[in-house]
Amino acid sequence: MTPRVSDHFDGERFFNPSLANGQPMSAGPKMLAEPRSAWPTSIPVLHRTPQPHDPSAWATVTFIGHSTFLIQTA
Repeated sequence: MTPRVSDHFDGERFFNPSLANGQPMSAGPKMLAEPRSAWPTSIPVLHRTPQPHDPSAWATVTFIGHSTFLIQTA
């Protein structure tokens, strides 16, 4: 099977189309030595109730966060 070429894959290697290839390995130790901000002890969360599903609609999709969605169907 021949690999499928795309805007991020040339048939052999994956690549960043912007031509930015990240940092060299030599940047690792410097990055680890840099001071970091303190991790917060808490983050305020706004609790919200999703809209009820409209029975005349095929589906109601609500973004929860990151890669999570609430999908409501009949």
